Amino acid sequence: PVTRIIEENSVKDIQQIEDERFIQYVNAAITASSLTAAVTDTTVTRTALAQLVKLMPTKRLRLATILMHEVDFADVLTWPATDVGSGEAGIIMKDGYKYNQVLGYKLVTSIKRNAADSDGLVPQGTIYGFADPQFFGNFFLLNQTKFWIDKKANMVSWQAWEDIGMGIGNINGCASITLASGS
Repeated sequence: PVTRIIEENSVKDIQQIEDERFIQYVNAAITASSLTAAVTDTTVTRTALAQLVKLMPTKRLRLATILMHEVDFADVLTWPATDVGSGEAGIIMKDGYKYNQVLGYKLVTSIKRNAADSDGLVPQGTIYGFADPQFFGNFFLLNQTKFWIDKKANMVSWQAWEDIGMGIGNINGCASITLASGS
């Protein structure tokens, strides 16, 4: 029914707003901490990722998670067998990259679009790194997403909401690199 579609889309809209705010806060933290670097690589390479890994130890933290656009992640699929191992290269060629880690770090990719920016929520060419959550910040959920709908005659009105709190407790808990081809 149409109410289910409205509910699902409303939840997606709420999640989109949460993600946009999170990236805004991350960008502000990175600007304040100066944990960012422009790399000379034009694609995602082990060397480029190593530059990201090296940023956090300068603030006595370890990288735990890498976030990048799905288009940038496609560069990983082109890594030669000498980088991933010939056995792994064969598996990746046959089945695709099915791991949730790269170089031992948790890997998250995104294709989400930012409502105000056609580059996407995570811009192509920008790769983010995060420390473990206990050294970074918090996301609190006071109330799960609630949905209310009312139908009167030919009028439908609805409302969806949730109560959350997010905060970056340590601005040194996030970093980024920008590829030479990145925006």
